[in-house]
Amino acid sequence: MATIEIYRPFGYFGCARNLKVWVDGILVGNVHTKRTELFKVSDAVHSVQVSMDWCKSVPMKVDLSNGGTSVLAAKTLWFPASLFIAFIRPSRAFFVVSTRA
Repeated sequence: MATIEIYRPFGYFGCARNLKVWVDGILVGNVHTKRTELFKVSDAVHSVQVSMDWCKSVPMKVDLSNGGTSVLAAKTLWFPASLFIAFIRPSRAFFVVSTRA
């Protein structure tokens, strides 16, 4: 079994609410501001997204075909920009990035 570890640093946009975590299009849990969550997944290539309401990040591919742990961060844009972008390009309000290989 492989693990996806997702940390959500502080960001004003949506900070009082959970972000939903999606792996391969399936809701696997939530991550709250300044918290880290672990999700067990099979050894394979997975697609990871986070969402809140209508804003859903662009999928990030994570290769865990050899097992191990992928450490990711679920971030948001700078606060004023995120308020604007949530209505214009909701897929850009949140994003998932790798924090280590």
